[in-house]
Amino acid sequence: MDQPQVLPNQVPDADAGTQNNNAAWTPPTDNALATPQFNWEEAPQEEDDATKMKKDANFVAVSGYEQVAFDDVAVAPPQYEPPPTDQRPEEKFESTGSIDESTVRSAIIDYRSQHCCYGSKPANEMEFKTITPSSAFHYHLETFSESRSTKRVFVPFYGGNVDGPQMGAAPLPWQLPCQPDNLFMDHTKTLEVPHTSEIKSCYNCYARGFIRCQRCAGKGKVTCPNCRGNGTKRAHHNGQMVEQCCGVCKGTGRANCDICKGYACVACSVCNGYKLLRHFIKLFITYKCHKTDYVHEDTGLPNHLIKSVNGKLLFDQSGIQVWPVATFPVAEVNTNSARIVDEHRTARPTERIVQQRHNLRAIPVSEVEYSWKTTVSKFWVYGFENAVYCPDYPQSCCWGCTII
Repeated sequence: MDQPQVLPNQVPDADAGTQNNNAAWTPPTDNALATPQFNWEEAPQEEDDATKMKKDANFVAVSGYEQVAFDDVAVAPPQYEPPPTDQRPEEKFESTGSIDESTVRSAIIDYRSQHCCYGSKPANEMEFKTITPSSAFHYHLETFSESRSTKRVFVPFYGGNVDGPQMGAAPLPWQLPCQPDNLFMDHTKTLEVPHTSEIKSCYNCYARGFIRCQRCAGKGKVTCPNCRGNGTKRAHHNGQMVEQCCGVCKGTGRANCDICKGYACVACSVCNGYKLLRHFIKLFITYKCHKTDYVHEDTGLPNHLIKSVNGKLLFDQSGIQVWPVATFPVAEVNTNSARIVDEHRTARPTERIVQQRHNLRAIPVSEVEYSWKTTVSKFWVYGFENAVYCPDYPQSCCWGCTII
């Protein structure tokens, strides 16, 4: 059966057929054209994009997408049922170690060597009065979540099949299958919602396929770049400077616009000259990894230093939704794990949890009380790297330093 012909100011009837061979507007090929192709003074007054888009908002209703417009509309995910309590996994925690005096001495000497203004004698001569080993605990929870939003978008309609509502019911946003490219990495994917396409006239060019040339304001002519509008140009002739008729504009001072070639119009940038747009509903799927951690540390060592060093992994679990740590010997760790897990489950109602993982690390910390001459103070050795925090090093100066 022949497909219906689509005129410039018509849109195809979805019930009449699902295919259309759409042709793009192209400028005339007659190089001798002396007048603009279109009289823009007789064209209707142009409207801003917002007004044009509002006129295009009368779409065929799509069940489940009635509120979708040209702005993002977040879609709440389905409810997730947590597993029964009898499926709670067993918690097993590894033990931690300690540090000896020779390691402490080596650590403070290395620390001194990294600071050119610190004297070497304290590091070599200080007396360690007490070395108190302990463990800091670093709990870390990651929640990899998915959110979905929809909005109407459009592309030029080049012809072909139109998958509109007449082809069937559109699946709801959370019914469309989609898998993340990588777990625990932020990224966004997009899908076209099936059976939501609709063909409409281009709002930007009123289905003409062309728009007014901005370079010449729709007049087809601009000031001649060769004579700068004078119509003549000075040139040498028989040893003298004379005024000659401009060879580009033939003395008129006006030349064909270099953008529209004198046609006063160019192909519409929205529909690419095809006069029609295919509107459809687009699904935006955003994957995001949310991270929260907690440090439990009883000495004077700043908590943020614990996060930057290596320690011993005591506990590591993953699942769609993890259970908070509940049986660790340090009660504060259990309490804060429960708090953080609950926050991740309730803080983002528009997101669905895809996967969670959490771990607990023990970072060795040794608080060292020392004396050197008349100085009595403390420093800390922490992490498997034996990093040192010594805010009151006893001999600090700028001897030997040169500021460039």
